[in-house]
Amino acid sequence: MPVWTDDQQRVIGSSAERLICSAAAGSGKTAVMIERIARLIREGADPFSFLVITFTNAAAAEMKEKIRTRLRKECGDPVVAAAAEKAGAMEVCTIHAFCQHLIRQEFQIVGVDPFFQICTGAQREKLFADAFRRACGELRKREDGDYLSFTRQFSPDIARDVVSSVWQFIMSLQDPFGWLEEKTEQLPLDLEQDHPWFRTVSRMMDGKLLTLRVILRQQAEMFDEYEKREEYRPVWKEDQARVDALCRWKENGEAAREELIRDFGKLPPLKNLNDLEIAWRDRYKELRTKLKKTVGEILYWLQPDREQTKKEFTGIRDSLRGLRKLTKETHIAYENNKARICALDFTDLEHKALAILEDQDCLAAVQSRYRRIFVDECQDVSSVQDALIRKLAGKDNTLFMVGDVKQSIYRFRLANPRLFQDRITAKGPDAGEVIFLQENFRSRPEVLETVNTVFRDVMRKAAADLDYTPADELRAGRVDCEGFVPVSVDLLESGEGRNRLERIADHTAERIRELLEERGPNGERKYALRDMVILMPEVSTDGPKLTELLRARGVEVFFDGKGAFF
Repeated sequence: MPVWTDDQQRVIGSSAERLICSAAAGSGKTAVMIERIARLIREGADPFSFLVITFTNAAAAEMKEKIRTRLRKECGDPVVAAAAEKAGAMEVCTIHAFCQHLIRQEFQIVGVDPFFQICTGAQREKLFADAFRRACGELRKREDGDYLSFTRQFSPDIARDVVSSVWQFIMSLQDPFGWLEEKTEQLPLDLEQDHPWFRTVSRMMDGKLLTLRVILRQQAEMFDEYEKREEYRPVWKEDQARVDALCRWKENGEAAREELIRDFGKLPPLKNLNDLEIAWRDRYKELRTKLKKTVGEILYWLQPDREQTKKEFTGIRDSLRGLRKLTKETHIAYENNKARICALDFTDLEHKALAILEDQDCLAAVQSRYRRIFVDECQDVSSVQDALIRKLAGKDNTLFMVGDVKQSIYRFRLANPRLFQDRITAKGPDAGEVIFLQENFRSRPEVLETVNTVFRDVMRKAAADLDYTPADELRAGRVDCEGFVPVSVDLLESGEGRNRLERIADHTAERIRELLEERGPNGERKYALRDMVILMPEVSTDGPKLTELLRARGVEVFFDGKGAFF
């Protein structure tokens, strides 16, 4: 039997009806979840009363097998032995598999054919594109002014992409078109500093001020180079004073208007430059052009024309209404297209399952069957999926959720990690006992401290929805690590005429050659190519390209062509 830490044992043994487990990478969350299930079964829980929701079909199959294997270890206990026989029929599945099963059982409530097919990929895109064309034709026939206002802003292809993106986002919400109508009517027609639109502008300006600081720092570092020309330094100081004034204005309004709106000083002419000095001058001028452009963007909001702003916002409001109408018409046409071929997509599965659970008799039956709800990777659930989970848990069932906001990687699939974060901070509707698992049993201490060092500096609430506090830091749990293995983090700057993968290939090939040259105490090679692995976030698309780039640089690479590691 494993030796559990105190925190892991708390998760396994907790009797809380609502238990939230924030589990860091490598903290043993899967093993702890399985042990908690085994403990409940040992105490008499019916295996068929569990609903365990995982994120992928592969994870569901693996989880079910691990539960069965764990229960078989206690086959001497007749209760556990009987449960082990039932484990293969336990409801361990993805949320979409659960929704599909529920809809086929209760199809009459939402009026669908129980023999529907799942519409995905190219078929879904074809049906949606046809729906968009039909919606455009219908609104054009009506000569709808809002629609015409929207389509004047974009080409047909871009308009379709905008509608598709908006549609995909709102369908992750519990009330998609109610939300869309509310938001498209919220646009202010006057300068209201407390309005969400202006708060967004304020955050954008924070980003632009940071950009100005970065540019000034890059220019300052250029004055340390051998080819520097000191004639530019006084102008740099004037630019720095101007940026300081903008920062003071943004913080507390304490800056004279003259400081903010004065013209930029001219750079003095430089004569008799050699080639290196010319290159230095051109780089400096390029940075200053970026600085002046960014300042101009800030000044646009610093001194807006009230009448012009009102006119622009009126046009934006009409275009947003057109976007709303076109999205709704596209949705209706898309629903009709799917109905003709008896198909549902993944968003249908979620919304129709939620509609079924609005039926009180059906909800009571489902809640009665599934008394214990377990949710894995819950930092990656969407708003509508979260609503489903809340319905299933009800007030009488138990709910166990495990996840880690820092590992949320599916925002492109409309995951909303704030929902899990709200539960952790006791703001959510299912707030309960919260237990943190921060010890990592997978990685060496050097790797963990590198991650902590980077995250302390870059993980901020404004950018990542949370601050990286000491309580969030990863702690080393392994006891089998000897010696010290250094970890390096290399930041690659953009280069002229070189794309991202080419720069990565140059750096990686150079580092690999360095490692191959390292020798042991007897002159033997310390590393071979088989000792090295390259992990990529987009391996299915970038993997083949990087493989060819590395081979072109004399590095032999084995690439199996499979999907991403994460």
